[in-house]
Amino acid sequence: MEVLVPEDGSLRGYEGWITVHGEDFDFHVTFPEASEDGEEPGSRSLDGVDIAFGKTLALLLRPHVSMIRNRMRQSQTLREFLDELRDLVELALCSNRGTFGKPQGMINPKRLQDLLAQIDEVGWSNVEEIGDAMKDLRVTVKDERSRSHKIRLILPPTWPSKPPVAHLDVPIVDGKAAEDAKGGRLRDIVERCRLRLNTFHDFWRGVEDFDKKTYVPET
Repeated sequence: MEVLVPEDGSLRGYEGWITVHGEDFDFHVTFPEASEDGEEPGSRSLDGVDIAFGKTLALLLRPHVSMIRNRMRQSQTLREFLDELRDLVELALCSNRGTFGKPQGMINPKRLQDLLAQIDEVGWSNVEEIGDAMKDLRVTVKDERSRSHKIRLILPPTWPSKPPVAHLDVPIVDGKAAEDAKGGRLRDIVERCRLRLNTFHDFWRGVEDFDKKTYVPET
């Protein structure tokens, strides 16, 4: 969630806050010209805009300055950039804290940049959860019958040099483990998993039929 509050009647400067995991991070936005009547600040172009981060946010994102600049150049509007910024803050927090909020050491910026780019390819709407220190993520995919399935992607410390391993919740058939360790980009791994899930159509249908026909009497 982001909040933008004009600092005066000129509508050039705005105090902003972005909330991630219950924490507020402040920033300041200055436009080169005053806003036109009725124009939302989030819909305005980033041409000539100056964005200054508050102390906490600047410290959190200091290792990722070049990535932020790239994201800012690629964004068409302030709202689009703030959406990108929120995702980046969330990932930076995950990389910097363990399960109990203790420092874990900042993630390698190159690893973070690679992960952001590959999550873009998979689609943020398909990412259900990013684990502590960004060691794993859970992705939701749909098979050809529109059933939803979850895939857990384990990212080793040396990823992307060492390939991730995808774990699927499917039966083991002919000794084949319910995982994918062939490597490749995350989108390619997710697609292979989706194709494998399609081969279990009869199994899923049997489970669904069993659920429909099973009656548990009340005691």
